[in-house]
Amino acid sequence: MEQLKINEVLAASPDELAYLRERSKRDLYFLTTQILGYTKMGRIHMALCKWIEEINPIYLKRFELRNELPKLFTERLWLLPRGHYKTTLLTVCHSIQLILLDPN
Repeated sequence: MEQLKINEVLAASPDELAYLRERSKRDLYFLTTQILGYTKMGRIHMALCKWIEEINPIYLKRFELRNELPKLFTERLWLLPRGHYKTTLLTVCHSIQLILLDPN
């Protein structure tokens, strides 16, 4: 998938912007690579993004997926080697997605 250019976003119709907003709320990998512009993400990052979304209580509540999460999934420890974009994904991009999901 080729990264979106700022001119494309600025020229987007209201319907296209609404689509980008909703997709960014639901798809952390899309938000990270296409909207925020982090391009050095691979398949491992796509899988990590999906797993982050699956265990995120705010995400589950927002989209009416009211699964009761055991404590095991609410306290997380991510162990990956240096340079695997842990801080980028978990602190920067995921925090932005959480704010998009619940701005209050």
